[in-house]
Amino acid sequence: REPALGGRQRLGASGPDPPPAPRATTHTIHTQGQTMLAAILSRLDSEDANEREDALLELLDLDLAPHPEAVDRLEAMTLAEEELPALRLGALQGVLGADMERGFKWLFTMLRQTDLDPELRWRALGVFSILEFSDAEQRASQLSDLLEYTQDPAALVRLHAAIHLAGLSRDFDPVPVLLLLLADEDSHVRIETLKACASLPPSQARAAKKTIKKMVNDPDEGVGSFAAMTLEMLG
Repeated sequence: REPALGGRQRLGASGPDPPPAPRATTHTIHTQGQTMLAAILSRLDSEDANEREDALLELLDLDLAPHPEAVDRLEAMTLAEEELPALRLGALQGVLGADMERGFKWLFTMLRQTDLDPELRWRALGVFSILEFSDAEQRASQLSDLLEYTQDPAALVRLHAAIHLAGLSRDFDPVPVLLLLLADEDSHVRIETLKACASLPPSQARAAKKTIKKMVNDPDEGVGSFAAMTLEMLG
């Protein structure tokens, strides 16, 4: 069976439908829906990123399977290199929701191309991790793939793979991956890893605390501040 995106809302799911207008025909209702959809799609061309995001969120609440023109537009947005990574992955969620096979093609293309923007790839991991598989074999394959990405060349991809895998499997201990990332030469990676450590359960936090305590005196002031905050959060 195909996986499903968790938490997807369908059109009209937020409340009761309004009473039908007098003498409204099926053709009229269909035309109004098409007009509304066309208006939303046109906003994806806005120069304002916030406007594009708002339009994308509206599309993700719709059942787009009967609307190939909308899926085509979201696919184009997914592949647009000049688009913001967060919006590209939001568009990909829309493609997945309407055509799982088509969406998977681009999802795995993003994950496997190590020369792509690391932010795009770790966001793609986030989309992959929320797919809900009812088939045990597919679920096991999902966990296996995430484990593979904990060895990825990109530090932030390794970080997010460990975070997502820990959230999906109680058998996975993310601490060994996190400890290596806390020693990364990139201060941004160290800070993002500290943020992840802040939500570790007590049994795992104990193994990381010793390293985090040393990082309070990190040469990078920002890292030191986050290390102190992380220790405070861990208690």
